[in-house]
Amino acid sequence: MHLFELLVVLLAIDLILIAGCAPLTTRLKKNIEKRAFLFDFREAYIEWLNSRCSRQDLYQRLIAHSPIAQHHLGQYGLMDYQAPFGRYAARNWPIIMNAIPMINHEINDFILDRQGAHHASMVDEALLRGLGAADFDRNILENRIKNPLHLFVSGVEWILSIPLLVLAEFGLLNARILNWFRNSAIIKLVSLGVVLIGAISGIMTIILGWEEFQSMMSNWITQVVR
Repeated sequence: MHLFELLVVLLAIDLILIAGCAPLTTRLKKNIEKRAFLFDFREAYIEWLNSRCSRQDLYQRLIAHSPIAQHHLGQYGLMDYQAPFGRYAARNWPIIMNAIPMINHEINDFILDRQGAHHASMVDEALLRGLGAADFDRNILENRIKNPLHLFVSGVEWILSIPLLVLAEFGLLNARILNWFRNSAIIKLVSLGVVLIGAISGIMTIILGWEEFQSMMSNWITQVVR
């Protein structure tokens, strides 16, 4: 019976670790796909620039994929922009969406050729920042996947958020509220408390056995209630 109880505890720990690993693995897969997309986008962009913007097939490809690239870059694809000769200024200006069409126009205009080179550099720098951020995030995710304690805490967080995930799946809960809850300090503190209690309970169950541990907890709860 003692061996069976030990196997049950180990199985529960394994399931929690799997629950913690699954979302991290999904995020890592998406991160790798995002980086591959940005890398291919930059390769096509450089090839288009090297053709003096004469490759319309590459230009059309860049324009078609610009919304995705802009989305993947996030904050790294935005800047405060000042138009030439101070014509206008814009905050949070989407670099990819705006600069590539401007380059296509400016590269054929001798007067604006220097400005086109400036815009070309802006796009390349934004893509490089996005690639660097993707590499940074990948290192963090890989380290978390290798950390059993982090996996255990993440697994507990996921289990605690299952009711909210179900509500969000049926459209009864806003995704923003769900993300706030899953990233809040409250859920992390509760998860840490559950981990500590679970670790102590598991150790006590292994040492004493389930029946002895259950009896001890019943006596303790009875004393607390009194």
